[in-house]
Amino acid sequence: MKKLVSILIAALLLVSALPVSGALAEGESVTLSVLAPYFSSYDPADTPVQKEYIKKLSEQLGYDVTLEYTFFGWAAEYQEKLNIAVNAADLPWDIIGLQGLSGSDGTFQGGATNVNGLGKKGYFVNLKDYDTPNLDRLLAECGQLVDYMYDEDGNIYFSPMFSENQGGTCNPSGGIVIDKTVFDENNIAYPTTPEALLEAARQLKEIYPDSYPFLNRDTGAGGIWSNINEKVFPCHRWVLGFNGTEYTVDGTTQAFRDAVSYVNKIYEDGLIAPDYAAWDQDMIKAQLNSGKSFIFLNQYLDGGSKLSDVPGVEGHEYINISYALAMNNGGWWSLRGAMTKYSANTWGMTAINAQSKHVKEAVAVLDATLSDEIHNLLALGFEGQSWDYDADGNKVFIGEYLTASGDKPEENPKMALGVSMNGLVMSGLFPAFGVTNTNGLGENTYIGFLMPDGTVEYANPYTFASEHWTYENMEPENSVDVSLPSITAEEREYVAEVTDPLYTYMSESFAKFVTGEMDIDDDATWQAYLDECSTYDIEGICAIYNKYIEGKQMYNK
Repeated sequence: MKKLVSILIAALLLVSALPVSGALAEGESVTLSVLAPYFSSYDPADTPVQKEYIKKLSEQLGYDVTLEYTFFGWAAEYQEKLNIAVNAADLPWDIIGLQGLSGSDGTFQGGATNVNGLGKKGYFVNLKDYDTPNLDRLLAECGQLVDYMYDEDGNIYFSPMFSENQGGTCNPSGGIVIDKTVFDENNIAYPTTPEALLEAARQLKEIYPDSYPFLNRDTGAGGIWSNINEKVFPCHRWVLGFNGTEYTVDGTTQAFRDAVSYVNKIYEDGLIAPDYAAWDQDMIKAQLNSGKSFIFLNQYLDGGSKLSDVPGVEGHEYINISYALAMNNGGWWSLRGAMTKYSANTWGMTAINAQSKHVKEAVAVLDATLSDEIHNLLALGFEGQSWDYDADGNKVFIGEYLTASGDKPEENPKMALGVSMNGLVMSGLFPAFGVTNTNGLGENTYIGFLMPDGTVEYANPYTFASEHWTYENMEPENSVDVSLPSITAEEREYVAEVTDPLYTYMSESFAKFVTGEMDIDDDATWQAYLDECSTYDIEGICAIYNKYIEGKQMYNK
């Protein structure tokens, strides 16, 4: 479902829209071709939302608009064909979705730098040359986090994927979740600190010797590290990060060492399956339903404090403990980024073909799609029918959409709404409370949140987030900017030259630290690791970024 949503988001980016000035006159018409990723067997062309979308586009622009779609799936052959088309500049479409592209030969990796680079070569339109008030507004409301999306000259050749943040940038229902029922039955206190969480897991292991108290939702060796580190410890992974004063390579800091040492204890004490890194999603789901795991990393709760994606254990209640851990330990998860109205990323990008015969109209369609009116339609459906504003002005699902369930569009009106949107949510307007949120918002949607003092507060997840996960509520020393300032193409090339092998070494060392092959707590071993890291020009790459932060208002200030 998550992958489908991602794909839907790219499609919406694809149909992102035209500049408001210099287009056709009233009464005229234009037909634009759109390349859109779409991952459903349902035909969205003749749906109410799609018809209304085209109607609103035409109303906003003053002339009739027809969009002709070419859909591509997420299979290797489609991806390769699209890579070849992009890299060869053999692009027959006016509006082009670029989500998730990764050229095997390295000519196109799908990132901002690559798209902007192709734009500078004349393949895509520089959107800064056109009147795009909606795009400009959204980028501005994302704050400094989108700086890296511009090239060194301040130009941008794509529209990123935008998400509306009603409750901050963090998923208010995701994070570290515990089985409250099992904790209560065994009189184990709810952990509000990393040390207490580790001790609770050890107690559970003693009570249930054939269990693995920790279950990691993500596959791969690094998954547990990401899910523990981001939510408990105040550092990024092992990459370049801003510490509140300057940019450093986090993998060489004491905070990194502390976090890895913590994960090593989970592994060494048998609190997570020894082969956890090799587990696939089916194994993870089976373990979740086995009743032999009690602490879930990067899991999500939906209404009624139930674990999402899989049923969990019947009759058990779960609570989210990430907020308490972050507040008591300076964890980065609840503090990352700026709590802006919108966030943006390059999971999905929409570019305009510079060789199109209708460049102005294509840009105008892009920008119109990013308007609030069309945003609401594509993300939530019809106002008063599937969604409305609550007393606080938040957008909420209503009626049958509020409690929609079922895994087929014909059974689930919210899923049908997603199909009817033609995947346009992929245009980057997918809000955190949008069509993939199983229960939507409403007064009956509650989740238990562990508070720093050990009490549990039951609240609507987005109401809780808007009250607690805001910049104003964060300690300044912990509120860090996670974006990297824009740098020149030459500097970026040098940074990549240094960081590629550096991060490879760090990731390999991480796996050895976790399993104990390298002792993270041994000072000599740690120093040898630092010495090896220093053979790369860490000081030089940090200096490149640090020279750009002088005089800039960083988020931690």
